[in-house]
Amino acid sequence: MVRTLTGGASDGVVVRDFSGAAVTTITNEPGASQMALSPDGSVLYVALGSGDAISAIDTTTLTEAHRYATGASTCPRTLAVTSSKVWFGYS
Repeated sequence: MVRTLTGGASDGVVVRDFSGAAVTTITNEPGASQMALSPDGSVLYVALGSGDAISAIDTTTLTEAHRYATGASTCPRTLAVTSSKVWFGYS
């Protein structure tokens, strides 16, 4: 199934098919905003502005595989992914 994922400063990531129909919602993603895909497409990184973390979502299982803490009151907002690193901007 082909999927798209949307955030938007919410508390979840909505998975939609290309017709726009919601497939599922990945919950407990506080302040989900900017997203960046790993080079191989297997991981979607999501900035969690209200959670002071970066979420790593497995794009096959559509579940959070790991959450990386960014430090108290960092409020990550932007993401960039290289072949081996995830960079983030914060406010």
